[in-house]
Amino acid sequence: MSLIHTAELNHAAPFEYLIALQRHADDVAAHPGAWMPWNYQTTLASQNLGSHPPISLSEGP
Repeated sequence: MSLIHTAELNHAAPFEYLIALQRHADDVAAHPGAWMPWNYQTTLASQNLGSHPPISLSEGP
């Protein structure tokens, strides 16, 4: 919950932030400081990683 609240305090959408952390888990583990709620969007933009399709919450075909 504190991660969600911190994202909200830094004007980052919590759901989008958590999805970005999951999508880039290896990079988050290697460079955690670049993935804080206040700077993760800059990291995505600098790595040109912000253009992922939306995640489907259903497991359909």
